[in-house]
Amino acid sequence: MSLIDAVNNFVPLAGEPSPFEQPPSGTRWKTVLRFPETLTEAELADRVLARLDPWFHIAREVPGQHWTGSTLRLDAILRPRDPRGWKNPNAALGVEFKRLLSTDVRNDSMGHTAGHAAQCIDYTQTEWAGYGRIPVFTCPGVMRWTERIDDEHDFGAAMYTRLLGQFGVGELILYWGFGLVFSLNGNPIWGERKGLIHGKTWGLTPRTGSR
Repeated sequence: MSLIDAVNNFVPLAGEPSPFEQPPSGTRWKTVLRFPETLTEAELADRVLARLDPWFHIAREVPGQHWTGSTLRLDAILRPRDPRGWKNPNAALGVEFKRLLSTDVRNDSMGHTAGHAAQCIDYTQTEWAGYGRIPVFTCPGVMRWTERIDDEHDFGAAMYTRLLGQFGVGELILYWGFGLVFSLNGNPIWGERKGLIHGKTWGLTPRTGSR
């Protein structure tokens, strides 16, 4: 599929406008959108990955071995179809999908958030077959498991996001006007509307020890 095909065949995930066009006037740019609760995890994965397919080679259900010896499986690993411009031409981005329900947010948002974050930290410490250790992005973003999903001035949320980023855990977020965006440490790596951003200068290799 080419970029032209992606533009012509754009299908919204949450009623959002195409990131390839100017959004209607009077709307708030970069508002974080929730994915529809009617989607199963498999349906969410299929629809999100279909949107990313024009720019990334996608492997599904990739096996790996954690340092403890446990065998794990990651929903998807993506590699740029055109690695030119990326600081690391072999960059690989893991994605772990999780169905988010409003009942989860109301009843046990902290427990769900912490558990999902811990799972993804385990994934960043895993050797994935053919890829090695890679950053892992939660979809929806792990910090979107709160009622205040667009509060950029919450110090606790910002600290939590950056701490996870130090472990190599980021977020795959859907924004109004910008489409799907890979974010790490609260900063965009790549997005549908703007393309490669911090991926130009960040090697995206999980770190161990001193930062």
